[in-house]
Amino acid sequence: MHLSRLEPSVRRPANLSAHVYEAVAKSIAYGDLRPGARVVVEHVAQQLGVSQTPVREAMGRLINEGLFVECGAGRFQVAHLTPAYVSETFLVRSALEGLAAELAAPRFSASELEEMVAAQAEADRSLRRGDLDAYVQFDHTLHRSIFETAGNAVLLRELVPLQIHVDFIRHYSREHAGEHISSSHAEHGPVINALRSKDAQKSRDAMETHIRQAGRRIVRLIDFHSRSAGDAAAEKGIPE
Repeated sequence: MHLSRLEPSVRRPANLSAHVYEAVAKSIAYGDLRPGARVVVEHVAQQLGVSQTPVREAMGRLINEGLFVECGAGRFQVAHLTPAYVSETFLVRSALEGLAAELAAPRFSASELEEMVAAQAEADRSLRRGDLDAYVQFDHTLHRSIFETAGNAVLLRELVPLQIHVDFIRHYSREHAGEHISSSHAEHGPVINALRSKDAQKSRDAMETHIRQAGRRIVRLIDFHSRSAGDAAAEKGIPE
């Protein structure tokens, strides 16, 4: 990952470890650090222009969140993608985002719902044009707007770190995403319709169904052997 995505905050921030965490987490989410890749504290510190202490602090946080394992001697390894990891991540996501949809249903304004429907129609056009990036942006915005509208700070704190895992997984499902994307787009319909009807239970059920089915499809999409075997290639810092 090129550091222009974070400049200049990683140079002299108030909390260095938080910004190192952000840099490494984004590298994982964007697929720059592959499953099983090894990271060396010294290399990361040199690349980001910080001491090794904030790097170790950030890596400790990433270990606690299940994104890295420690290999010893200042070396860490990105978690491997496995069917169990994908399934468990999306199972938890379905429960949390289902609750978010339930809480958000009565809180959306009429104008916000109209914008949501318009965005869904534009996402449909994006898919027809083959513009996957535009669709992914719609998907991210839709889900984010729901759990922010839920108005539950504790729920939001749980969902934000989980999103790193979701992005990490989804990056490796996009290479064969045709059926998955079209199915996900179709599943957004019942979610949006339930939100428009202000039906909290239907909103929760539709969101849980959508995310659980998405997790099952992604398990089928990812070639776990090729994503894990040999991915621990060179030891490095944050990829350029």
